[in-house]
Amino acid sequence: MVLPMTAMGTETASAVMGRLARGRHNRLRVEEGDTIVFSAHAIPGNEELVYRTINQLYRRGANVLYEGIAKVHVSGHASREEMKLLINLIRPRFLVPVHGELRHLKQHGQMAIDLGIPPEQVVVIENGTPIELTPNSIEVLPRLRGGYIFVDGASVGDIDWPVLRDRDKLAQSGFFFAVVSTNGDGRLLDSPEIVTRGFLDRRDGEEVISGAKDALERAIRQFKNSDNLQKQLEDSLGRYLYAETGRRPIVQVMVQRLLTESH
Repeated sequence: MVLPMTAMGTETASAVMGRLARGRHNRLRVEEGDTIVFSAHAIPGNEELVYRTINQLYRRGANVLYEGIAKVHVSGHASREEMKLLINLIRPRFLVPVHGELRHLKQHGQMAIDLGIPPEQVVVIENGTPIELTPNSIEVLPRLRGGYIFVDGASVGDIDWPVLRDRDKLAQSGFFFAVVSTNGDGRLLDSPEIVTRGFLDRRDGEEVISGAKDALERAIRQFKNSDNLQKQLEDSLGRYLYAETGRRPIVQVMVQRLLTESH
């Protein structure tokens, strides 16, 4: 069995080949002596996935051919001369280049002009730009606001970049949460309570937490009359944690102002 793999790095192709390599495809199975050809470049960033898949195929006894050891690369895109041929065969009234970055679209459009398509009938646009097309005219309309739409559980489009940045920060460095209790004039009533997840190693956690409490106490004495005490405490705590660990967890401080009875 020979399986040519021409689009490695795309989601569908890599998923199918990954299932084959792991022996989890519901219809196909890689057997001893099979030859599998990876005839496309790995998309930048996907190299680790591609090489892991190749290793798994070797473990199953397959003979794997890929660009590093054989001249098997085949492009999935038309060449410039093929695109010229297509334009000359079709002779379109209007041409709107698609697929590629702006630099590719510009070159495609200029190619059409060089082949005799009137410049006013060649329209180079980017994502989000609508066009109004009739049998005899083409008009570019104002670009619409667009971007990524995030799916989060059952909600679609309800979260945005700030939420994702917080999630990324949580994944990288965890969070550090502190509760401080003060009286009416800003004096600390008790030792700060600390809760942290995904940030400290148990071996050195106690020392850092003790230092964080000291940092909070110093900050409270310094900023007790501040109108924005919570922000000042969070900034001070964040600076201390970065100085001690070189990491920046999500830091949040809750300030409880308790009135004490006077006798």
